[in-house]
Amino acid sequence: DTFGFRCECGREGSCGEVVWMTLAEYEVVRAQDDRFALVPGHETDGIEHVVEGNERFVIVDKVDEAEPFVSDDPRGRTSE
Repeated sequence: DTFGFRCECGREGSCGEVVWMTLAEYEVVRAQDDRFALVPGHETDGIEHVVEGNERFVIVDKVDEAEPFVSDDPRGRTSE
């Protein structure tokens, strides 16, 4: 089963689009606090790069220079 998660692209005014993922797929994203699930095409060059993707979503990792602006995951997972 897939579930709808809000796109985590950070577009100005916040993105209202939905990313459809299984819980296992989303847990892969949350394994690091600098990774996010986005609607394909919502990536921002220069601050993140795609590490995985398919027709439903892309997973991006923030570049080193952008990591200080990413809050720590409340579950205690860190960037690698």
